Amino acid sequence: MSSSISIIIITLGIAPTLQKCVQKISLQLKSNDELVIISNKKISWPTTSHRIKFFVEPTLSQSQARNVGITKTKNSWIAFIDDDCLPTNRWMKAMRQTMHSEAVCIQGRCSIYTRTNVWEVLENVSMDVYHRI
Repeated sequence: MSSSISIIIITLGIAPTLQKCVQKISLQLKSNDELVIISNKKISWPTTSHRIKFFVEPTLSQSQARNVGITKTKNSWIAFIDDDCLPTNRWMKAMRQTMHSEAVCIQGRCSIYTRTNVWEVLENVSMDVYHRI
């Protein structure tokens, strides 16, 4: 089984943590991983990585945007993370370790952060991972 992951971020393009989220994920991408960002408006993003893909879908709900994101991915493992979440430095490593079990769905811890503590506490990041069957 391949351990390549497609990460999908659905965004309104206004979350102050979006850029930091993308940076933290980019550092963890392996050669066949990809990051797919679905935005409801065009955002200027300086990227040279072929593993980061942007798509604008202005009229979709979050659920519809997630479905569009799935159609834009190539890997059998798909993870969703919100644009206001910050993954830990071992977020994708933890996913890869779990992939080799019998799991078809992985759910990470979810914590609510205030503006003052979101940068201080990064261990409890919401994570949903689904495997195509």
